[in-house]
Amino acid sequence: MLISRVVLMGVAWVLSLAIMAQGGALQYNQTLVIDHTDGLITVPAGKTWKIVNMRNTGGQITATGAVSGHCGTSCGGGVCSSSSCRYLAYLYDINGIGFNEAVGCFVCSGSTCTGGTGNCPPTLTYNVNMTASLNTPFWLAAGNTFQVNVTNMLVSILEFNIVP
Repeated sequence: MLISRVVLMGVAWVLSLAIMAQGGALQYNQTLVIDHTDGLITVPAGKTWKIVNMRNTGGQITATGAVSGHCGTSCGGGVCSSSSCRYLAYLYDINGIGFNEAVGCFVCSGSTCTGGTGNCPPTLTYNVNMTASLNTPFWLAAGNTFQVNVTNMLVSILEFNIVP
């Protein structure tokens, strides 16, 4: 029984040394609040970020290029009807990959659209009515990029120094 405790304590000690050798401790540095006006930002070298809250109180987003179009010479009048162009944008990007998609539709009027995505407007700005907090918390390492794509969305970030 005593031997198993000593072996267990020895294993725990070796594991703790291995964990400490993998990286430094985290030291709180500052709190950041960002929004879409900050553009693409990069986690600085020697830092790590904890995204603790993302809150969208409804805003606008701009999508480039329709992802599908079923446009005709007359419109059905409904959003994403058979006479509309469908757009897809993301509320935020991490390392160029979009997360939390927001779908928008351009409803054709008269002969604005004549078929396919080639006849859809090149960009569409539309309202996003999401009021919930989004997928938090999560961590970003030094060198990762982050971008908010929708207006009226605030992101709270805790920045930590990595202390060797």
